[in-house]
Amino acid sequence: MKNGIILLGSSNSSGYTYQLSKLIADKFDYPIIDLKQYSILPFDYQFENQEDDFIKVFDEVLKYDHIVIATPVYWYSMSGIMKTFFDRLTDGLIIHKDKGRLLRGKTMSVISTGTDENVVDYFFKPFKSSADYLGMRFKWCVYVSSKNGIKLTVEDIKDLK
Repeated sequence: MKNGIILLGSSNSSGYTYQLSKLIADKFDYPIIDLKQYSILPFDYQFENQEDDFIKVFDEVLKYDHIVIATPVYWYSMSGIMKTFFDRLTDGLIIHKDKGRLLRGKTMSVISTGTDENVVDYFFKPFKSSADYLGMRFKWCVYVSSKNGIKLTVEDIKDLK
């Protein structure tokens, strides 16, 4: 297994969340998958969406031990692109169980940006609960206000592992 990967779910592939992701990717030598570059359809109870890019992205993510979720705060929650990806994890619990089970024992962290000075206290709860449900260990979360631009350095993230 490889160490870690960043899964970027933003409508702006070069925005503040990407900038924060890039800083962490460079520090830890993690690749970034930009979900905006893929066609991932919403969850479908009839599973008629299997020709999209979800399994391709999921297979790549499964090669890593540590999955860092990167999303801006949109309306007090994760981005729509990221929510669609999380909804599609259901495919890995129903029709691709062999793949879904591979999440067990992996770790998850979250990095996020938003315009508010501080993130709402419940923002990280869905990620922590999802990690727990999937048998993953939640490691850490980082929120950076983009109100005045991203002013973060490698020194600011030195304690993340």
